[in-house]
Amino acid sequence: MGASLQSDGVTSCDVASAAFGATTLTTDGVFYSLGSIALPTSGLWRITFQARTGGNTLAAYIHCAISTSTSIGNQIGTKRMLIERVQTQSSNLNIGQNAEWYIDVADGASGATIYVLAGYAGSVGSAFMQDDANGQTGVFATKVRESTTAGTGVTNAGF
Repeated sequence: MGASLQSDGVTSCDVASAAFGATTLTTDGVFYSLGSIALPTSGLWRITFQARTGGNTLAAYIHCAISTSTSIGNQIGTKRMLIERVQTQSSNLNIGQNAEWYIDVADGASGATIYVLAGYAGSVGSAFMQDDANGQTGVFATKVRESTTAGTGVTNAGF
């Protein structure tokens, strides 16, 4: 946290990252908190979730969202599809993917904690977000610019 990235005269003064442990998705329709990331300042932030999804017999879809709490009721922006209908894999499958959001942490906020949630809908033998020597699930954020929004809330800045 707090690193400075500079390219072609453009500086991003704030970056953050968080690695998540393994999480098993056990119930259809329930969103599980995978972990959180602390954004140190207000501003427009690009949030990138890196998933290593595993499981077998996935006649379902797995999707993710970001939230201002561990509840899907405080979701920011839209859900992102991770995988869908990988049905006939009888042993352990693993698929890596990324999902991104742009969010605005208003000027009056000193920062924000953003939670990454994942869930599935349909039928699964097993589904999990992995964390081992072959790959890890986690999130990183880069501050794009200062916020132009008054107040203290966190809002979606993209679709």
